[in-house]
Order: sequence, then structure tokens, then C-alpha cells
Amino acid sequence: MQVKLFVSDLDGTLLKIGDQYSAGVSEENKQAIREFVKQGNVFAVATARGIDYKEELEKVLGFEIDYVGNNGALIKIQNRQRKHIIPNKLVKKVQEIVRDEKLNVTVTLNADEGFFYVPTNCYPFDDQNSNHNGDFLEKFAERYKEGPNYHVTKIMALANPKEIDNIKTVLKQYLKDELEIVLSDVDLIDMTLKGCSKGNGVKELAEMYNIPDHRVGVVGDTENDASMFYNFKNSYCMDHATDEVKSAATTIVTSVKEALEQFMEIEN
Repeated sequence: MQVKLFVSDLDGTLLKIGDQYSAGVSEENKQAIREFVKQGNVFAVATARGIDYKEELEKVLGFEIDYVGNNGALIKIQNRQRKHIIPNKLVKKVQEIVRDEKLNVTVTLNADEGFFYVPTNCYPFDDQNSNHNGDFLEKFAERYKEGPNYHVTKIMALANPKEIDNIKTVLKQYLKDELEIVLSDVDLIDMTLKGCSKGNGVKELAEMYNIPDHRVGVVGDTENDASMFYNFKNSYCMDHATDEVKSAATTIVTSVKEALEQFMEIEN
């Protein structure tokens, strides 16, 4: 039997239950994934989340998984781990652009040393009803301090959904040659080193297993998943995604289970 590889996004895709985009893995998705793996295939995850969620997800699924985290900046494949570190001078450059352009954002950093936010009075601290509000940051992040050389793999800018497209445009004007800049949620802009993407991370994973592209399937729902859709023809997009993201994929689905079922029917 020829092995297949199937890679799923998390929030809004694998973790979607009903209308809740990060509620957990539904029973039907669990069963479909376990059956896929039982047949000798490889299941993996590609997410904007860091490596810390890998162990929790493995407990839910009941087996170890390969993990493309931080939009491709951090990859854990079996016993191998690879990171793309953003130089500290580039981290500071992002902060300076935000300050000089007076962007209504809060900058956060995913680093080996922890999860940090740069203190500010901007969004989301000015809107406690926001998707990722100030209480969320205070609970899960530490205040960023000048001086230490952090090993940062992803920079995030939390921005008001009404302003986020314009803010992304400004950031790209300054940083498009140095960073990948994509949306990962309605109020989140993710930045990783140029060349780091979910699509390239999945390509690396497939090459390690010697699985050709036509035997790879991917599923997601937001702009940061589009690189997977462009790289692999067996691409599935969740039906709640924007029209722009849907247009990048081959097939529209309502669940990971549905995507897996269609993928397994392909003879290749």
C-alpha cells in the first residue's frame, strides 16, 4: 500500500465543533483520523499555534503526531525539530514601525523563552469585547522587556478587525522582503521569516516521508492556510472561510472528516 499524508489546520478546522472554532476535536473527526492512521497513513497538523499544544492534542487523538507550528517557523517531525529564528534586530524593527506609524496594535512574540506582549494602550486593551482581549494577554503572556536576546519564531500583531487589512498593508510595505505576513484570525496578523509558511512546512514533512505531492491532502480555513492550498492539489477549505481563501483550494468541505473521506477516495 502507498502511504498518504493528510495535514490539518487547528482553529476553525480540526478544533471546530458547531459554531465554536476552537472548541476541541469532535468525535466524528477523531474517528475519521484514527481510521486514516490505522490504514498506515500519516496524519499531521499545521497551525499558527506554538509547539506547546502538540502534547495536548496527542492526548486527545491517542497517538503522536508530526507538527508544523508557528505557520511553518517551527517543525517537529518524529524526533527531529527545526526552527526559523527571527533576528532580534528585525523584532525591534517591527516595534519601531508600529510606533512610528502609530498603528493601533499590540505586538506579541512567540519565543523559546516564553510568550510575551509589548505593553501598550492600543487594541485589544482598548476593547475588552475583542476576540483576544487584554485579559487574555495578561493571563497567557508576560510583559516584554528590552535587553535579552529572545529566540523568536513568530511575531503577532493584534489589530481591530475593522482596521486589520490596512494595518497589514502598512506592515507589508516595510517588511515584505524580510517577513511572511498573513492573517490567522479576524484580529491577528502573523509574521514569520521569509519563506516560512505552512505550505513549505508540509512540503518538508512530505519529503521526509518520501510521499509525493499527489498523495498529500491539506485542509484549512484562513489566509495562513492558503500556502498549503497553493502547494498541493488535494486541498480542502472549510465552508465558513472567506471567498478569497476558498478560491485558493480545490474543494469546499464542512469538516475534517468530510475532507478525509474525499481524499481517501482519490486513486493515486
